[in-house]
Amino acid sequence: MANATYASTLLEHARSLYASAKDITPYTLYQDSVPAAASTYGSSQYTDDLCYAALSLALATNESTYYADAYGYYVNYSLTASHEVWNWDSKTPAVYLLFVEAALARPGLAMGAGLDVNLTGWQIEAEGYLDRIVNGEKRRGFLTRGTCNGGLLIGMS
Repeated sequence: MANATYASTLLEHARSLYASAKDITPYTLYQDSVPAAASTYGSSQYTDDLCYAALSLALATNESTYYADAYGYYVNYSLTASHEVWNWDSKTPAVYLLFVEAALARPGLAMGAGLDVNLTGWQIEAEGYLDRIVNGEKRRGFLTRGTCNGGLLIGMS
């Protein structure tokens, strides 16, 4: 059962948190601000987090300003052609898939931001990442041996 009031509250919190994260400069890693978290929830970067948050908000709100932010982070932080494992600390591969989703489901987000929808480009980026996994090319991880489609992708630092 849907709860529109609760969903609205969560969305407003997400907007507020993103605005705070976007406006804090210079950017820093989470564990640099909260050293006690370093051993349990350390982060290797913040660039993918900013892009992922902006793109998620663009899809949740249908607001092109968030899409423009996400695209700006993607370009400025050179998030293309990632070889990272997709996990809690590395969201760049998820960004590729969210850009594909936006191009398919909400092309107006890109157009409203003054950008090309670029479905083909986003599909190439997402498929390239997935192909690198399947082909065992330059990634920070490996596939386990298993009976389930070649195993699981395990990350390495």
